[in-house]
Amino acid sequence: MSGSLSKKVMVLNKHWHPIRIVSVERAIKTAVRERAAILDEDTFNPCTWDEWCLLEDVEKTGIRTTSGYIRLPLVIILNTYDKVPAHKVRPSRKNVWVRDKGTCQYSGRKLSLKDATVDHVIPSSKGGGNDWCNLALCDPVINRKKGNKTNAQAGLTLKRKPVAPKWNAMYTGLPVEIPPFWLNFLPDLKT
Repeated sequence: MSGSLSKKVMVLNKHWHPIRIVSVERAIKTAVRERAAILDEDTFNPCTWDEWCLLEDVEKTGIRTTSGYIRLPLVIILNTYDKVPAHKVRPSRKNVWVRDKGTCQYSGRKLSLKDATVDHVIPSSKGGGNDWCNLALCDPVINRKKGNKTNAQAGLTLKRKPVAPKWNAMYTGLPVEIPPFWLNFLPDLKT
């Protein structure tokens, strides 16, 4: 059960905008305290905790109780919170992967977070920094071949110019595999 409780849940504000990612345990505590509704991924209906407990977990992958299984929530909606927190997105391999939608910016090949590398468009050895405009998601084979060359020297062309992203909830607490249901609330990540 403890493994299930550490899985991730997307939190939406009362206007259904993503604001953060939390554990299942925290999401359930928030719903039990009646501070949030749990969104039914089949019907898109918000459910109270009591209503949620009545929904059947046909796959029996949720939380086991004495009366059966309770489905794990994927998304909760806060009842009263209406803000979207302002954050600055820090450049990191994970965040570059999110910004570039898991796609190598040279070949267009889809990459898993585990396999992706980050290329310095202008190599560090030639004065390139670690800022958003100089980082691009890259296939590891291409990155090794490029080495400390510029794109012109390596004969490479970027598919898209790197820019600093606007913050969204996916830049904090992102699981390696994004549940497909979350994409309903993250149109920038749909591919």
